[in-house]
Amino acid sequence: MTPAAYRGFGGREVGWTEIGPRYEWASAQFHDTGNPVEFEYLDMYVGADTAYTVAIERCTVHHVTQPEPVPHVLRATMIFRTEGDEWKITHRHADPHVWMTA
Repeated sequence: MTPAAYRGFGGREVGWTEIGPRYEWASAQFHDTGNPVEFEYLDMYVGADTAYTVAIERCTVHHVTQPEPVPHVLRATMIFRTEGDEWKITHRHADPHVWMTA
């Protein structure tokens, strides 16, 4: 199966020769804060060859256009499959986590 990436703003990359530069560009949009990502797992399933997680991801990010790091909270879903003896991420979708207020 050929890997593919679908961007949040439209478009699609197919194969690592296209996906790799997209990931490099995305990571270049942030300064390294050295802070870990914390995961709060809301749901997960592990089968024989597929799995998924739904989690709240909390971290501090420093976007290259911003003067200071800020808290960053996402609700993320990831889908995995096995390839040989390894688990691989086949899909990830994340949105900013929004709390309901009265």
